[in-house]
Amino acid sequence: MILFYLLIAIMPLENHPIWQKLLADVTVTKYLGLVCLLVAFVHLAQRHSVPHYFATAQFRWFLLFIALVSVNFVIKGADFEIQNSFLISYVSFLILMVITITIVDTLPRLYWCLATAAASVAWASLYSIREWVYGYHTWGAAFRPGWVVGDANYFGVNVVLCLPINFVLFIYAKKRWQRVFFLGCLPLTLLATTLGASRGGFLGLLVAFFYLVLHTTRKARNIGVMLALLLPLLMFSPNSPVRRMFRSTYSDDQAARSRLVTWNIGLKMVAANPFLGVGLGRYKQVGPTYDSTGAFAIKPHIAHNAYLEIASEMGLPALLVFLMVIATTFHTLKKVRRRALAVGAEPLANWTLGIESGLIGAVVASFFVSGQYQKMFWLMISFSMCMPALVPKWSAAKREPPTQEQVNEEPGLQVGTALVEMR
Repeated sequence: MILFYLLIAIMPLENHPIWQKLLADVTVTKYLGLVCLLVAFVHLAQRHSVPHYFATAQFRWFLLFIALVSVNFVIKGADFEIQNSFLISYVSFLILMVITITIVDTLPRLYWCLATAAASVAWASLYSIREWVYGYHTWGAAFRPGWVVGDANYFGVNVVLCLPINFVLFIYAKKRWQRVFFLGCLPLTLLATTLGASRGGFLGLLVAFFYLVLHTTRKARNIGVMLALLLPLLMFSPNSPVRRMFRSTYSDDQAARSRLVTWNIGLKMVAANPFLGVGLGRYKQVGPTYDSTGAFAIKPHIAHNAYLEIASEMGLPALLVFLMVIATTFHTLKKVRRRALAVGAEPLANWTLGIESGLIGAVVASFFVSGQYQKMFWLMISFSMCMPALVPKWSAAKREPPTQEQVNEEPGLQVGTALVEMR
């Protein structure tokens, strides 16, 4: 499991000099993923039962999506070297799902995976803040960091996915060290995303926190905590998404205009190729063909909209299947949350709410950024696939008091009642 935690920890580090280093044209991160797959096979051999990989609808829909991606790759594969990397990305997400379903089979493991995801974004925030400090001396306060953590908009999607989980782990923590740790991660992550000034990410974050607070019991307290963390940064930060919205610079206005151009081009692609699109990963290449302004040819762009990019590259059927993956994920999470509350598994219900909130925010943010290739997005969907099997384990743990040996297997984790690994 330690290797899987490490894989989660490095997911936000898009351009890290170590983890993204190429060895035989394969990144270190992908090698780590393959090692985790081997670990999953070993764990599978030790399990008393085989996981129900096809139990959730979102997994089955994603298999259909992979099939459509593969068919598109074969039919529209005019540039195999470029398009092969996009196909490999989706295959990597499928492997991630298999690994997650196989080894995240206990409540403590799910907790530590979520805690690692929250901590990973906070750790990545340190890189982002350091980059902003260096850039500030050269380009001023409006500088937007985007190297180790990737583009500020993509990092914003990762923040939207993980910050609600961080918030849930903080407000429902039972131990002092947990409260201190997650409280420290919150302002650090908020500061980094504020300096990154992603407007789409900010809108997604607002929606995520609104949904989260709406479904918590102590709404007034949670709104107060959220505002206490967010408002000072928005008011006093030298750069923020609010400033870019209401006091935009020339480059901000230019970025907004370029999005309108790319969206218009994407719609033309869909109208001309509604069933198969222009080809997986070929949006930037064929974009000038559909641009009457000439702006796209001067500075090529991606679609800046995940849904439009999928529809324009792979057609409307692929977009429909992608949306079904998201819709069935939310259906599963809602069902898990209801079942968890019914059996008294409040921590599991709270974690599920955190994942739901983050995904809803990411869905909103993806209208303004092509975030369909973000590993953290597919990790959260992978968690939704393994969570239905964890509700009966909570019920079993409630009926059967844990032995001292079982408690010692996962030290330091007692949220409410003991979460016991049931083998």
